[in-house]
Order: sequence, then C-alpha cells, then structure tokens
Amino acid sequence: MCLGERENRGGARAIGFCLHRSSVNLVLFRSDEERRTLLRDDRRFQHLVSVLRIVPGDRVAVGIVGGAVTSARVTTVEPERIVLDWDGDDSPAQPLLPLTVVVGHPRPIVLRRLVKDLATLGVSRILVFRGELSEKSYLESSIWSDGSLDEALLLGAEQAGTTVFPSVSRLWSLERAIAAVSGDSVVVFSPDGPARPRDVLAELRGSSEVAVVLGPERGFSEKEENLIARTRCTRVRMGERTIRTETACLLAVGAVATATGWW
Repeated sequence: MCLGERENRGGARAIGFCLHRSSVNLVLFRSDEERRTLLRDDRRFQHLVSVLRIVPGDRVAVGIVGGAVTSARVTTVEPERIVLDWDGDDSPAQPLLPLTVVVGHPRPIVLRRLVKDLATLGVSRILVFRGELSEKSYLESSIWSDGSLDEALLLGAEQAGTTVFPSVSRLWSLERAIAAVSGDSVVVFSPDGPARPRDVLAELRGSSEVAVVLGPERGFSEKEENLIARTRCTRVRMGERTIRTETACLLAVGAVATATGWW
C-alpha cells in the first residue's frame, strides 16, 4: 500500500491511498496437500492462469499453513496442471496481532466475509457468541461444519501473504465470551458508548492482549448490558451512523491496532 498527497484546485491538501492488489498474494497449501502440482479444478490453478497469467519461469510466493513463506518457480503450465519447483529461501510468516474479536453471531454469509477480512488483518482469535437478541439458528448453521470458515481463513491469509490465521470459536452466550477474554484489556464498541475512541484508546498503548467486543446485528439485550456494566472493560462509542456488523468489526480492529502502536 502506498500513500500519496496532492493539492486540489482550491489549495486543499488531499491524501490518497493506493493498494497494490493481487487477489492471491501467496499460494497457500495445507500440510497434507501435494505441493508441486496444481490441477485444473483447483481455485489456485484458476487464479494463477486466468488472473496472474503465469508462464513457465515465473516465480510465485508459496507457503504451508503455519510454516515459513518461500517462493517457487513455475516449471510447467499445461491445460490440466501447473508444476511448481519450491526453491526459494524461507522467511518467517507475519506474526498475528495480540487481539481477539468477540462478536455477536451475524448472518452466516456475513460471518464468512468477516472471518476472511479478520484473517487478512491478522487478529489472533475470533469468538462468535449467540446474543440474546440474535437469531438462535445461526449458531447451528452449516457454516460451522461445511468447511466454509476454513476456506475463508485460507483466503484471508493468502490475501495478507501469510501462512498463519486466527482461531475461530463459537460460544453460547456473551457471558462465556467475556470469561474467555478475562485476562485481556477489553473494549466494548457500541452506538451508545459513553466515550469517543480518541479519548480512551490511547490508554491501550503497551497492552499485551486486547479484546474488542461488538454486539449482534440487533444489539445487546438489557441483561447483556448489565453484564457489560459489571465487567472490567472500556466502553467506546462508534458514532451516530448505523453500520454493518462487519464494518464495525473492521473499524474496531483498525482503531485498536493504531492506538496500541501495533500498526
């Protein structure tokens, strides 16, 4: 990512970001997979051929889940297969942030997108709880058993160019989720929090572990609000606008990672 600055006609300074994008910045393999050959029905084959348009002699970043990042030379590109020669020097994967995201269970399709994005941002844990105002069936959704979340984690790690990604757990109540982060500095983000982020998040600098807590799409129940009030935590207001759960989570991670100096 690069940051540029320019002057508008009126003399105002404008800052713009540009992202150097590749949908797969790392070809990631599970430890039990064949790592030299990608076949035509593999999504990684499709991306390398259709998007990156690789040819023999090109190099791609590769890695094994949980291992080092290295590079491979493309030796063969055929209609049915790509062959890779892993011959680069190993480099360590980017470490995860000491940050846990606790979030009320959103719709399954939203959860899949959120898990992917949080894996890209590099949080350590994602705890998904059933809020009292949540749709009760979400926690029994097939997304927890059909491999969708595993795939989302892989895609998020590939986007970030790393081999490590967060753990994802489901919990049956906010109380259990809060107990799971009892040793962390806990920040609850909500529309009606009493403090603005800039007023309190600076106090997190130097924290070894932080957890951010966000409610489900329908918010916290009265019982959950009372639980939060009894818990050692900092409450932060997210602003007046109504925003999506996934947007709120990403904003919270960015605010905390910046305030702590991790970014």
